[in-house]
Amino acid sequence: MWLSCLPQGWRAIATIGNPMSRVGHVIAIHPWKIAFARVPKVATTSVRHLLARHLALTSQEYRPSNDAFWINADQRVATLVSPRRFAREMPDYWCFTIVRDPLSRIVSCYNNKIIRNSTLSKRFAAMGCYSGMPLPAFIERVCATPDSEIDIHLVSQFAILRRGFRLYPDYVGRIETLDADWSVIRAEIHARTGADLGPLPQKNVTREASAARLDDVKDSRLRRMVFERYWKDYRYFYPERIPFLDRCAIAMRRGLALRWPKFPVAAKSSHHPRANAGRP
Repeated sequence: MWLSCLPQGWRAIATIGNPMSRVGHVIAIHPWKIAFARVPKVATTSVRHLLARHLALTSQEYRPSNDAFWINADQRVATLVSPRRFAREMPDYWCFTIVRDPLSRIVSCYNNKIIRNSTLSKRFAAMGCYSGMPLPAFIERVCATPDSEIDIHLVSQFAILRRGFRLYPDYVGRIETLDADWSVIRAEIHARTGADLGPLPQKNVTREASAARLDDVKDSRLRRMVFERYWKDYRYFYPERIPFLDRCAIAMRRGLALRWPKFPVAAKSSHHPRANAGRP
């Protein structure tokens, strides 16, 4: 990574201006020099359970899906750190993440946090959300709320994964192609550490219910609102999913180039051809 070329005290400069750089989003596995950059509502429960099992980490109080599990884990083995600390102290670690189409992520969050939960978090309540509210109304509230005020489960994925002007994970997988992308991650970790993580278990899966509701979002106005609200997520992770006319409108309003980067935009590996896509 280019940050490794900087003096150690300067590496965190690239995280200035991004509040998410101070939040513990990265699980660093020290014996392997591997890191997982988690994005809420994107397979994080499955990955964390799998890592905990292979690292033989246990807790009587917390599940691996809980941040407290990693905060109280053996810090010689695994540490939950912020992107800023990760940049400063672990420049030679190989980092992976998984992303999700923003609209699908919103619908998944709606099912899990609005429909299934009778009590909402303070953030959702402050957004004007209420239990059982209609999906279109929920989408409108989400799109009207900036990252600084929104619940962590709906913060822009680009905001969570960026460091300075680029993404810090070395490999970006998609939940929509998770089987293929997990095979790449699994092969990369095996090549670097000799550890075979095996298949990714299905934990906290709501994709079946979400897919049915996702098909119900046919209102083009709502879809344009999501494109506009999460334009960086689409630009960097799903550029092919934005209709050309909507892309033109967003580009004109924001002064962007019409030619958007091809997915994946952040990748670095010496072991797998897919993980090299995007390298210059």
